[in-house]
Amino acid sequence: MNLNYARTATSASLILLSLVSFSSSAEVVLNATDKQQINALLDRWNDVFNHHADAQPQMVYADQVEWYGKSMSVQQVTASEQAFVKKNEAYYVQRIASQLMIQPAGDEESQSGRDDVRVTFVKNVTLSSGHEANYPAEFLVRKLPQGWRITGETDGVTRYNQKEKSGEKPDASVAKGKFDGKHVSYVWTTSFDPRTGEVCTEETECNSLLWSSDPGVAPVNVTDRLIEGIITLPSLDNSGRDRAVIHTGSYMGAWAPLYLYDIQQKQWIRDIAPISYNVNVEEELSDSDIIKPDTAHPGQVNVVRADMEAVGSGSGEVTKTTSEKLLVLQ
Repeated sequence: MNLNYARTATSASLILLSLVSFSSSAEVVLNATDKQQINALLDRWNDVFNHHADAQPQMVYADQVEWYGKSMSVQQVTASEQAFVKKNEAYYVQRIASQLMIQPAGDEESQSGRDDVRVTFVKNVTLSSGHEANYPAEFLVRKLPQGWRITGETDGVTRYNQKEKSGEKPDASVAKGKFDGKHVSYVWTTSFDPRTGEVCTEETECNSLLWSSDPGVAPVNVTDRLIEGIITLPSLDNSGRDRAVIHTGSYMGAWAPLYLYDIQQKQWIRDIAPISYNVNVEEELSDSDIIKPDTAHPGQVNVVRADMEAVGSGSGEVTKTTSEKLLVLQ
């Protein structure tokens, strides 16, 4: 896959998880009361699934909702959710597992083009089978005369599977693979300003976390920069583990470090040091060109890194290739 893919393809979907803030001339301006009410709205939504006796679905949704890729009336959504809850009422438990990130939605995401607000968070679900999993939840909400209501609901894993099933190429907001070498899981990132807990931007400090759908694998802080995408890179060694390649946004004009992670002993492991990447000299290289197995040295990879000094001077070889050992926990 070309590295440029993580920067350009399906950027609207990618932004939902990387939480990059985009401005719009008609953006909603949110105050503290709005954010409190949006938090209360998502609490009511959570109550519906957790069988609270006083839960009222009609107090949660707008009249028309984009629900997991389908346009549905509030009555259809309510009926679907009530049927799901009844089917799973003996086992299903759901909780909001991370802070809600709230920001105005861009025109390309908003149903109205200007009135919707994006809300993203990680939800943890225990299904009727007893299986527990994390999901990157994605919502659009809007302030209506009767109060804040949900106008759009989905999650990144569902969207990935829908695109895969239809033959479309999934976007780079979620990756799928056997990152522990045994079990298929989904991975994604979230970002927030560590000082305020709010959405981070290119102008603020940022904590970017790597998550797994396996709740037994705790999220890990990857970088203090915004994340642009995450993709799967298989077969770097004989461990059976796929690797997650994490793409960051450019800084200093064209530099964008790449990170390589897998899961070992139920924890995220950074396999090699961050890779210096320069879009001006490496944009035609795919991830499998940047990182490939060193066939002469099992357990090692050949890594192409941009040479900052050579790029800056405009002379000499602008990239260097080194053989590096993949980190393996003993």
